[in-house]
Amino acid sequence: MVFDAKVFRHFSKIPIAYDGEDEVDDDADDETSNSLISPDDVAVYQPLYDNLVNHEKVKLMTSGILTNQTSQTNNSITKHIQRINSEVRNALHLSLVDLLSWLVTQILFPTAFHSGECL
Repeated sequence: MVFDAKVFRHFSKIPIAYDGEDEVDDDADDETSNSLISPDDVAVYQPLYDNLVNHEKVKLMTSGILTNQTSQTNNSITKHIQRINSEVRNALHLSLVDLLSWLVTQILFPTAFHSGECL
């Protein structure tokens, strides 16, 4: 990470939470956001922000155009992750059941499978 959320918030003016802040104040004035970082940090991070950040996306975010698409994307991603987690959980459950039944069989009938006999 090149810079943290506080630095990004300072330059982009997007109201995002950063470490040490419990919640975001959407109505914060520019004077408050200007004091988020020191003048030395501004000198260090301004060129990085100018060169590395996609300013078109920042404009879309601050205008509110991008938020609906992002929330739809996040919902879609969340649904896919939940589906995958469910499938993995089911597969692990089946594997665990198979393993436990094999172990129980080995414990209850330890010689039956070693001698080639079947019950």
